[in-house]
Amino acid sequence: MKIPDNTKIQSTDLKVKDLAASLYFYSELMGFKIIAQTKNSAQLSANGSLPYLLQLTEDRNAIHKPKGTTGLFHVAIRLPNRAELARVFLRLFSNKIKFQGFSDHLVSEAIYLQDPDENGLELYADRPREEWPYNMGQVEMATLPLNLNTITDEL
Repeated sequence: MKIPDNTKIQSTDLKVKDLAASLYFYSELMGFKIIAQTKNSAQLSANGSLPYLLQLTEDRNAIHKPKGTTGLFHVAIRLPNRAELARVFLRLFSNKIKFQGFSDHLVSEAIYLQDPDENGLELYADRPREEWPYNMGQVEMATLPLNLNTITDEL
């Protein structure tokens, strides 16, 4: 089985309690560019142009999903390479953002955290496909500890 190189989701829409706080997190800390904004919502992209990747809609009455219930686990955001993953990690770390975990999945390296509304985020960079391990014709994946030094050494 081959995963097409162009497989992706067009956009993600998230409900947030405080649009200003979420915009600061996603634009200043994560590096997204605001491409459209109203009083209650904003659309963001990686490069400042359409299509948007993320829409934030403010709902002051939004409630956090109780633990142990179904719902969004996390939004996975693929970065172009390890160096970009390192840059985002260091920016978040220097702003005292709490991380939930760091994983080496053999085919990718990932950092896990939450946004201000406790939406789970996975920031990851794929390894080159020619480095992916295979076992009996299937892509092999795992969840191993990620050595952050090897990521930050990219810079």
